[in-house]
Amino acid sequence: MKLIKLLTLFFILFIILGAVFVFIFERKATKVIDQRMVPVITESQLNPTATHAPPPGILSLNASLSALKVGEKTDVTVSMRAEGKSIIGSDVILRYDPMILRADPIITESKFFDIYPRKTVDNVKGLISITAFRPTDQTALTGAKDIATVTFTALKAGTADVSLDFVPATTNHSTIVERGTSKNILGMVVPITLTIGK
Repeated sequence: MKLIKLLTLFFILFIILGAVFVFIFERKATKVIDQRMVPVITESQLNPTATHAPPPGILSLNASLSALKVGEKTDVTVSMRAEGKSIIGSDVILRYDPMILRADPIITESKFFDIYPRKTVDNVKGLISITAFRPTDQTALTGAKDIATVTFTALKAGTADVSLDFVPATTNHSTIVERGTSKNILGMVVPITLTIGK
């Protein structure tokens, strides 16, 4: 009789322990599942890195004639945009094919800049260098401003690119220099192609 009571007691204890074990196991399993279902938010999502916009400055070329004949002339004007920025100076490096185009040695200055310490034309290398300064006027730019105009003569038929030598964030190529920071804020250049007929 005592043996039956002992066996019954052990059986009840076994059932209780089993129930407790199942309860604990299910709680842990649910916790793991819940953790897997919760989306993980990384530090980069909480604090996304700001995307850096390209510098706002633009140098562009415009020609009075983009289609001309051998012997004819065209005026190529270098213009600048840097909306809302105060500009202290600019460097312009123009490249062209001297076998097709000849640049006039006289470069026409604009009224926007006050000082032009460098204006050189090399018709052997096909290279024009212009440096312009605006030391006193601190007015922020609105719209396009001309820097200089170069007159080219067509020497022979073909297509001729006139381009701006440009490497971002450097100061030994074409530049637009911001007043106060002295940074080159030139971010884009717009070249031209001339078509020359016989």
